[in-house]
Amino acid sequence: SFFSLDPEPPELPDLNPPVIRVYLASALTNLDDEGKKEAETGRGIIRDVLHDYDYFGVRFEVYDPAQVTPPGSPHSDDEVYIMDHHQTSNADLVIFYVLAPSLGVGMEAQIAADSTLPRVVVSRRDAPVSRMFRGVFSPTIASLEYGQVAELRHLFFDHLRVIAEAVIHSALRRREHIGGFCKNSLGATMMRRRITLGVSLPQLAEE
Repeated sequence: SFFSLDPEPPELPDLNPPVIRVYLASALTNLDDEGKKEAETGRGIIRDVLHDYDYFGVRFEVYDPAQVTPPGSPHSDDEVYIMDHHQTSNADLVIFYVLAPSLGVGMEAQIAADSTLPRVVVSRRDAPVSRMFRGVFSPTIASLEYGQVAELRHLFFDHLRVIAEAVIHSALRRREHIGGFCKNSLGATMMRRRITLGVSLPQLAEE
């Protein structure tokens, strides 16, 4: 197919499961009507391109909060935060589609950095992107800038192999440690020990 131009697969370890989990972050509440239309079109292009891409058996699975917890959804503020925090921190890749200043995207950028997640930054060439956002300590696999939103499809086509290979290597390292944290219930273990030893949260933070 168009998406499998390589004659032979690269030498990469097996990713299990063979799915790259993607969190698609973009401004949802600070856009005018034109910006909303562009964002909707751009997110749709990104979802479609990744959905159709098969990298030697590894596929992308995209979570777009705009389809789950958009403004006006019945979810409470707490539910939105918990859901988006979980989906971000458990992703293998975060794609930041930056069109306008957004507190939500800023928080997602910090969650991704805390989780050592690689990212792809997508923006319109004339969109203001803060230096604080660009400087967040996350490995940036690609920065894609477009003039017209229709260009996004070709931009992603040109970078998909590099993105896939980088994310696979990252996921192989991160999943091993995340699995260990989950298996050992690290958070619950620390809480039990803190209570047993009579250590308060302020004391633990200070130590």
